[in-house]
Formats: sequence, structure tokens, C-alpha cells
Amino acid sequence: MTRGEKAFNEESLIVALKPLGSYLPNVVVCGSWTIFIYRHWLYKCAGPKMVVTRDLDIAVPRLLPMVNERSLRDTLLSAHCKERRDPAGVRGLFSEELAPDPTPRVVHFQVHEACPYLEFITPLEGEPGVREVQKGLTAAQLKYLGLLLVDPLDVAIPTTSLTLRVAAPAAWLFQKGLSFPDRRNMDKRAKDLANLFDLLNNFPEEQKREHLRSLKTLIARYPEWRQILLDNLSTAFPALDGDGVRMIAEQRGELYEKLMKDDPRVGAALFRQTIYSAFKGFLAELVQ
Repeated sequence: MTRGEKAFNEESLIVALKPLGSYLPNVVVCGSWTIFIYRHWLYKCAGPKMVVTRDLDIAVPRLLPMVNERSLRDTLLSAHCKERRDPAGVRGLFSEELAPDPTPRVVHFQVHEACPYLEFITPLEGEPGVREVQKGLTAAQLKYLGLLLVDPLDVAIPTTSLTLRVAAPAAWLFQKGLSFPDRRNMDKRAKDLANLFDLLNNFPEEQKREHLRSLKTLIARYPEWRQILLDNLSTAFPALDGDGVRMIAEQRGELYEKLMKDDPRVGAALFRQTIYSAFKGFLAELVQ
């Protein structure tokens, strides 16, 4: 088990989110951890282990208002942790780490003694790059990210008195379906597709129908992006041997180990068929 797998749990997520405190009403949790939040805190439904990621993406508006006359950067860097004391004798939960991006560089807020690090992202306007959304706080500008700021859901954080905002499942589906081909990092693109598959295949039927209804409503608000979504998914999943099926199978194969062991001759093929059928069915629903 890797360090990331050990930390991919409820406790480490709470450790990373609690210091956002008074800023939680102003930001939206998104990225791969969104699936974890849906399953554990929103719908409380069982399912296979999710794809592990180290980054905890936080979507913010292009201009993030100051809360209680204190910047978000200062709020995070002043968070305390009982388990850690730096050489100066000051307890700190987060440290800043510069990501290898062009200047100005995105700052990662790394949680000490835990895996997730906070990374801030914001909607793209104009040229791609990094934007200072608040003094001392930079965020990567991403296309279609504004979708995740539309009607987010309020979710109570267990064992705390705090409530976070998380991207609505339909908005998350829409944004990931539009943006995954733009990922230059192929591993991250594969993880995006694996999480799309998780939401399409591994949630209860009632919730999947709810997500689809909401997605169609959202697409009606942004009709110019409908064909982009259809083209992206059709290109990735043209057949059983398409790139999308292959990438998801590589990401999620260990979750279907029993399927492979029960019938090694056809187990892998059945898994690929499950992936392809999930996206083929989703596309069929979208074109109705």
C-alpha cells in the first residue's frame, strides 16, 4: 500500500478541509475527492475503492473576497497542528510548495503528516495561465471550471460543525467530460475518466438517473458545449478497444480482481465491456 492509499480516507480529508474554516462558504471542493465526498458524506452509499490522488482541488472565483479581514493564505498558514512543531517552535499545519508551473506559479498548501495538498483553481477568461485571485493566493485558470461554481451542494463535514460546498454531480460530470482531453498529463486524464466511470457505473440507479436529469438541464443552459461533450466521449469510447476503455481498465483493474480470478479467460474482457457499456449507454441517453 502506498502513502497516498493510506491517506485516502475520511480523516485526512477532514484534516485538510477544516482549516479553510470561514472560507468554506466561498469555495467549492472539486476534483477526484469529490467522488469520495459524494459516497461517504452526501449519499452514504457503498462502492469500490476510488482512484487515489494527492491533490485536493478547491475551485474559487476569479476574485476571492476577503473574509474577516484576513486572507485565505494567512488563514491556512496560521492553522495549527498538535503533531508538528517546526524548528522555530511554531506549530503549523500547512506549508507552501511551489508547483512547477510558469510564473506566477501556483502554490500548493501541503498538509504535514497527511497526503492531500490544497491546490486552487479558477475559471479561465482570456489567455490560459495562473491568476492571483487574492493577495498571495494563486490559482490555475481552467476552461469550463465555471460550471463547478454553479449551484454547488452544501455538505456537512462529519465530526465538525462546518459545512462545505461541493460541485454538484451533474456539473462535475459535465466539466470533466468537456475538459479531460485537455489534460497534458496522461495519468491525470486516465484518472478523470476512471472517476467518470465511477459516477456512471458504481452509484445506485436512482442517483444515476437524478444525475442524468440534472445534467440535461445544465446542458440546456450551455447548449454550445453539448456537441463538444458528445465528441469528446465518442472519440474516447468508439469501441471496446478505444483509448478510454484501456485507460480506465489500467486505472481500475485491481478493483475487479475477483472478476478476473473467477474466470481469467473472460474476466478482463467482461471488465472492458462493463466500461464500454457504461459510456455507450450514457451517450445514448444524451442524444435523446
